[in-house]
Amino acid sequence: MASEKKITLRHFANLSLKGEESKNADGGILLKPYVEVIFRRQHIQIKSRLNTMVTENLDNLSIAEKKLLNEEIELLKKIIRYEETQWGDKHKIKGLGRRYTNYCASIFEVVDDKLRIKLKKTIRKRDEVHHKVIDFENKIIPAERLFTAATAIWPDLGDYLNLDQYQQELKLWQKYFELFSRMKSNVFRNYPAFIDWLAEDHYNEFYTLLLKENDISENVVEECLNDVNTTIRLATIDQ
Repeated sequence: MASEKKITLRHFANLSLKGEESKNADGGILLKPYVEVIFRRQHIQIKSRLNTMVTENLDNLSIAEKKLLNEEIELLKKIIRYEETQWGDKHKIKGLGRRYTNYCASIFEVVDDKLRIKLKKTIRKRDEVHHKVIDFENKIIPAERLFTAATAIWPDLGDYLNLDQYQQELKLWQKYFELFSRMKSNVFRNYPAFIDWLAEDHYNEFYTLLLKENDISENVVEECLNDVNTTIRLATIDQ
């Protein structure tokens, strides 16, 4: 078995960026942190997702912030190792900065948006005049609560939406987030994020679990998982 290729990752203050610096209380220059990435004789620099400013030698960081930098290093290694399994010798780290953002995207937000849009289109079809009483733009309110409100306002919503299937979809994703807890989230990304779905093989693990249960139809399982799987893979392809 071939040995893993070495990945070199190092945080640094990007001194070459003009106009992005600020000053601390002592008049010292503060800069945005970047990450130097070296892999397979390729060398790039990408912006760190740590939302803070740093000194040239990074000595102004708290213990908690230093821990977050270490977590970011491990996350980037996870992403690079995953991409290596997908593209092998053709793997290029160029463009990793763009992909990094997508890999950190929240699966919960993607799922909730899909459910929200489906419900919004149905209600607009049902009531073009009063559909705005439901605040679909407020992302703080999850689709499940919007659905509860909508069925109370429009008792005949089932004439326009397959309520049983929609409720099964809600239940499916509730099970997903119970299985893959969001307690691992940090400032870099929400958990589970796109990279977790891909690198930890959430699709197959969750699909196998759902097939053992009988409260959600196989058609709903396949439709939901394939839809989200396609969305995630398209968002992270940049090779």
